[in-house]
Amino acid sequence: MKRRNMINPYLRNVYKHLTQASSDEWYLKHVTPHHRFMQTNDTPGLIRISCVMPVDDQSLFEIVSDIELQNQWDFHVSHVVIDDVEDKRGRLSTVYQCYNRMYMLWPRDVVVLQQSLFSSNDHCFITLFKSVDHIDYPITKQYVRCGIDGLIKIKNLGTSSLLEIFVSSEYGGWIPSLFSEKILIFEWEKKLDALKCYITENLVCNGISTPIGPSHHAPIEIQPLPEIEPMSTPSLDKEILEGDIVSEEASSEEDYFSHLPFADEIYDKFELFDLFVNETGWKSVKSSPIQIEIKDVSSGSMATCRGTADIPFPPWIVKEFISVPEYKKYYDEQRKDGVLVARYNEYCGVYHEWFKRIFPTTPREVVYAACWKEDADGTITTVAFSIDHPDANAQSGHVRMILECGGWLLRSIEGGNATRATYVNSIDLNGSLPSSIKKSVANKAPLVVLGVSECMQSPTMSDYIKEKYEEWGERKKKIVEHKSGPTDEIPDTPKKEIELEENIYHDSIKQSMNILVNTYNSIENNTNSWQSTINNDIVTMVKYEKHKKLQCSVGVGTINRAADQIKDYITNISNRKEFDPHFETGYVIKTIDEQTQICYSSYSTETCENPRAFMYLMYWRKTKAGTYIICFNSIESNNSNLEKNHVLAKVVGSGFIIRPEGENSSMVTSLTQTDLKLHHQVSQEYLASERQLMLIENLRNCIP
Repeated sequence: MKRRNMINPYLRNVYKHLTQASSDEWYLKHVTPHHRFMQTNDTPGLIRISCVMPVDDQSLFEIVSDIELQNQWDFHVSHVVIDDVEDKRGRLSTVYQCYNRMYMLWPRDVVVLQQSLFSSNDHCFITLFKSVDHIDYPITKQYVRCGIDGLIKIKNLGTSSLLEIFVSSEYGGWIPSLFSEKILIFEWEKKLDALKCYITENLVCNGISTPIGPSHHAPIEIQPLPEIEPMSTPSLDKEILEGDIVSEEASSEEDYFSHLPFADEIYDKFELFDLFVNETGWKSVKSSPIQIEIKDVSSGSMATCRGTADIPFPPWIVKEFISVPEYKKYYDEQRKDGVLVARYNEYCGVYHEWFKRIFPTTPREVVYAACWKEDADGTITTVAFSIDHPDANAQSGHVRMILECGGWLLRSIEGGNATRATYVNSIDLNGSLPSSIKKSVANKAPLVVLGVSECMQSPTMSDYIKEKYEEWGERKKKIVEHKSGPTDEIPDTPKKEIELEENIYHDSIKQSMNILVNTYNSIENNTNSWQSTINNDIVTMVKYEKHKKLQCSVGVGTINRAADQIKDYITNISNRKEFDPHFETGYVIKTIDEQTQICYSSYSTETCENPRAFMYLMYWRKTKAGTYIICFNSIESNNSNLEKNHVLAKVVGSGFIIRPEGENSSMVTSLTQTDLKLHHQVSQEYLASERQLMLIENLRNCIP
């Protein structure tokens, strides 16, 4: 049974590291009447702070996690909220903080990603924070950029709360470690004193500040500090790191990885890679013939970049080519050599690679696991991340790099005959390196996309490519044979005037139709995995696909209209605004034939700050039984039609199935499967169910 992860990918390593450190042996570093500061020899630079706050845990959590409230009590730090999202995972905020000058230090600043959530198993609140890069807040001469990682845990003590803080800070610049520790203790002592004063003056209840004075409230007695105990992590790990239980039925993706010793990390890295691919705010350094974007590389030893270009070969063949370690030195000028260390299965292996020296640095090496998966629409995603392996020993004279997350997103274009490839690389080069080296790595690494394209087209690779085309053809036949079974429940379609084989979108139509029909046929057999409700004789069902940001929802209801009348109304895009509550604008880009159109639509939604847009193929057919099937499926786009401030989302195997039940009555099933390209997974079950209900109700009322 697999669970969805509750913690943002950027923050999981912080959570694991600090919860493991909580079981170390701690010694007192500094004590005040109300605070206890401790350190451990096992984790240098980490401070553990404990104190009792005269307020219940819920109120304290609201004060600590709310950025606007932080500005009222944390006086020597100013906060600017960049992004703030609240969902079933808790509150996730990106915040820019400026520190006033302390002692003889220059003013500091930092960009922090902060997540606050609740553990029902331990009845405690936690807040995680970690410094990150942000393109809109680069390093300036006015401030020194610092770094911070931390975990705040709030336990209920009745009328008061135990506040435990694990924090490590890097103040930037040249500061002795002893002086840095003193600054950290001084800073948090002042913060906690200010927090306690704020609480005694303003009791926060349900988010409303209520003044407390001698005539309104009895004096609050400060309870003594309880004995410090190691944090109880097992139940917290079980709930927070694994998340809510989802369906017991394993997807094929889980079958490939669930038995591996680092399966959880694989799922985490797929999610982190997806975040890297869709994240905005990167700095563009090149746009043609390849689009290259980088993140800020001024601080630390991380180099993070991505590049996108087209490769004139199908995604599966490109995946096969980049999986051969011996070929990488031909298309990546920095690679010296590479070997396959271990092969777990067809979808996962461990590699050891060596890189050339970049003057004046030492040569580098990296050991990583590489995994791949294929979505229903043919999109292939590969991810790679550093791991330790007993058969991959460090080589003398080389520095071992740490690959945080890398990989390829291979999307099908030109009817499946070519690939739009996005390469992502986020790697810690290790060592003290000048920014020019990091920038050079970040700027050059994405050029491997062009290198792959050129290398695959070279005459020396012609035999290999020919062999892979043959394998690809056999593989497509097996996939078609495998998928053809469930579609037998829908009678054959009469031949069209224009043969589908002449349509360049044939593969996309066939694939999306199979997805739609298979999902429709599976509902009755797998009702336990769907959340269903009934309202006004309309059944709505919602399911969240594991390890995919794919929201599936269904609405079923009877409409007192003929099936062909309903079909004509739905396929006319100008009618969409009348029955779809989130539809904003839409139009037909191109008419392929009487049954096929390329359309553009934009939508607003409560879960997204920016509107979403879809570029999709709309296709319909009629079965021998008189049932109409209308299908929507996203296609590749160069974004030329995309409106300003809109995010291009994805719709897969969605549409309507209209089954006649009489001369003027039809059973209509609306099925939606979308990926809204959210940076953070959001609980949309209720909203999706409401949308399906409104779709069917509006169709009942709007069709003339």
